[in-house]
Amino acid sequence: MFPFHLWFKAAYKTKPFPLAIGLYSMNLGFVLLLRIGLPLLNREASYLFPYAMVGGVLSALYFACMSLVQTRLLSTVFYVMLAQYATLYCGLETVSRFGKAGVLFQFLTLGCAFTGLIGCLYTIEWNVGWLKSRRFHGLQEKNPVLAVIFLLFALCTCALPFSMGFAGEDLIFHAVIEHYPLIGIGLIITAALNGVAMFQTVTFVFRGKRDDPLDATIYLSIWQKTALGTILAVLFVFGLFPSLLLNKILAFM
Repeated sequence: MFPFHLWFKAAYKTKPFPLAIGLYSMNLGFVLLLRIGLPLLNREASYLFPYAMVGGVLSALYFACMSLVQTRLLSTVFYVMLAQYATLYCGLETVSRFGKAGVLFQFLTLGCAFTGLIGCLYTIEWNVGWLKSRRFHGLQEKNPVLAVIFLLFALCTCALPFSMGFAGEDLIFHAVIEHYPLIGIGLIITAALNGVAMFQTVTFVFRGKRDDPLDATIYLSIWQKTALGTILAVLFVFGLFPSLLLNKILAFM
């Protein structure tokens, strides 16, 4: 994915629409690669898969490290998202049935989780301005429900147990570690760095004391609450009962 992420980073800073388009086109790219690209490459250039996997894990580590040094929290989430998607390429390159199933399962997870998380971030920034890192914005006191919703989405992006990400990431990690243990160690380090970045994001947004005297209460409409609640329900229902979705994915493959 590196260095093709650069146009994406420039686009999302201005409007959320390019970010949404890029997010879902990335998901569709995984499906096309799985159904069309991999069968062709498996016959003609399967010897390149280990090298592609090395590129994937290096990209994931680079994005995870970059997420820790950003000055804007939206940039932090952006790099965590790229790091998580880079790990999916490693799962694809294993050419394992359960590895590929984990990739499809996980890209659905990341699509839902980052949709909710980025939607919450844009809603907050629309009301209080840019969210800077290394600064506590203190929004928890006036927005306890939004804080819980934001925390759940952030944890779902990092494979929270009983969420979809836990099952998907488990399938990918087992498939990679079985064939390439050293690559698996890189994925584990990436997951740990992403967890730290998400913890910092939640802490900087909601913890601390707010200096701005203006009211920081953020009101969510009934439609926003319904949308966010529906996404969370999907993440946890299929996390508790992953076989409901996994059987469909295996049949699709």
